[in-house]
Amino acid sequence: MKAIQENFEEGSIIFSDCWKGYRTEELEEAGFGHFKLNHKYNFLDPDDPNVHTQTVERMWESAKWRNKKHRLSSSEVLFG
Repeated sequence: MKAIQENFEEGSIIFSDCWKGYRTEELEEAGFGHFKLNHKYNFLDPDDPNVHTQTVERMWESAKWRNKKHRLSSSEVLFG
């Protein structure tokens, strides 16, 4: 929560999957919108194609691929 509050403006909308660790109530109480997608059923919201997690999923896939390509396995390489 602290990292979100430090890096996102109040009122920002956060898109995520349905992992329990994303505490929707806390996000909403802090002034953020939170839209969730259940990947068991959809990767794009059937009612709004602009609601999806594809961009961030692709970014992480690219970061993991580059990490493996350079034979660097430490999470410190990704997160500093």
